[in-house]
Amino acid sequence: MEAKIYSVTFPDWKPANFTYWAADDWFAMKTRWEGHTTGFEHHPTTFAFAECDVAVTLDKHDAAV
Repeated sequence: MEAKIYSVTFPDWKPANFTYWAADDWFAMKTRWEGHTTGFEHHPTTFAFAECDVAVTLDKHDAAV
């Protein structure tokens, strides 16, 4: 829902950079977003961390902006 709101506010809203790190039982992601309107630029970065088991079943997921 948040991405939908940003895409309405910033017509050119898109991911500018995506990085991830993985191990046997977890993975982390970092995404830098960008969008512009007249006179304003918005460049937040989101981070997410997920723990999973051997069958890649999600055990825990945390995200932050």
